[in-house]
Amino acid sequence: MNKKLVKEREAIEASKKKLEEAKAELTVEQDKVKKLDDEIKEHQEKIKKLEEDVKKANENVNKKFAAAEAKKMLDLDLPGFDSLEDMIPYNINNSNVTCHKEEHRRENVHNLLRNDCNYQWLAREVAEEGQAGWVHIKFRKPLIMNGFGLTSNNESEKKDPKNFRMYAKIIHHEGELKKLNEYPFKKIEDFDLIKIVKDEKFQKRGQNKRYAFDNGGKHMIVSEIKLFIDDTYSGKKEDGVGLSEIQALF
Repeated sequence: MNKKLVKEREAIEASKKKLEEAKAELTVEQDKVKKLDDEIKEHQEKIKKLEEDVKKANENVNKKFAAAEAKKMLDLDLPGFDSLEDMIPYNINNSNVTCHKEEHRRENVHNLLRNDCNYQWLAREVAEEGQAGWVHIKFRKPLIMNGFGLTSNNESEKKDPKNFRMYAKIIHHEGELKKLNEYPFKKIEDFDLIKIVKDEKFQKRGQNKRYAFDNGGKHMIVSEIKLFIDDTYSGKKEDGVGLSEIQALF
């Protein structure tokens, strides 16, 4: 009986020893896995940093390219138009244009770029509470702007913009730009507020009105503009909003 117990104890001790050896091997493997995880994490961080460096490098290249293009444009002997009437509208028909509500009808937002008052943009739905609508134009290439123009729609004065704001994405400018008070409106990321108009009144259908910038900008090189129409002449949502043309003026 004692011999049998001794053998059983020896077997138990041997099993314990094997178990301890297995635990030690498992610990070694776990350490290897942890080391491998740490190396993978380190490589991922390096890749992330490299991607960030590449992104910054691309942004710097784009900025340098834009600055070089701006310098070329500003090296020209540009006239300083004192009169809005003397300013020249660009052909921006190939620009990308969107609005708060594209209704896919004959009076679509692309008509604003046609330079033809026989066409118009009409939106039956307002953008949101306190805002009748908005239009966003991305130029095919940056333009030197000294002002902008709006042409009233040919349907009804009720749809005419009354209170509105113009914003611009400015690549380059001459002199100091005045910061306009955007309150109570939200700041538009990457855009500068360049004009605020209150209580505008178009006297007739197809009337063109031109506007200089309120921020003191002259020969600003602009890649995009955004027009926010806060209220229309009627002030009623059901009347919608409309324009025949938006002009970028040089």
